[in-house]
Amino acid sequence: MVLNFKEQRKLSVCFFLFALSIILGALASHALKDFLSEERLVIFNKANYYLGIQSLAIIVLFVYKTMKLFLLDNHIISIIFWGMVLFSLSLYLTSFSELDGLEFLKHASKTAPIGGVLMIVGWLWVAIKFWRKSKL
Repeated sequence: MVLNFKEQRKLSVCFFLFALSIILGALASHALKDFLSEERLVIFNKANYYLGIQSLAIIVLFVYKTMKLFLLDNHIISIIFWGMVLFSLSLYLTSFSELDGLEFLKHASKTAPIGGVLMIVGWLWVAIKFWRKSKL
């Protein structure tokens, strides 16, 4: 099975986001520790962890899909993808909220649970699809 244009784009974005999580991890280890408190670094690293892991997991889903090992609806991948983006982005923004002039970013944390719920729903949906396939 060949991926369509939208799927190829989403896969490319996941590769980019995975690489970005590595870059941001290095940035946090070396540069951000001088600007952010330990608490905010933990938030930043949590965002980074989820961005990297979820990007890699979505890449694996695309591999399964292209190898025809598993029939997966595009909207399931989209739910996980947008949940990952919303969750990670809200935590990244929140981590910078203690800097002068950026206090308004603390409100970004209110959207993290929405992203988390989207990821949970998406992965449970994948689990149910796998479970049903294994029973055939």
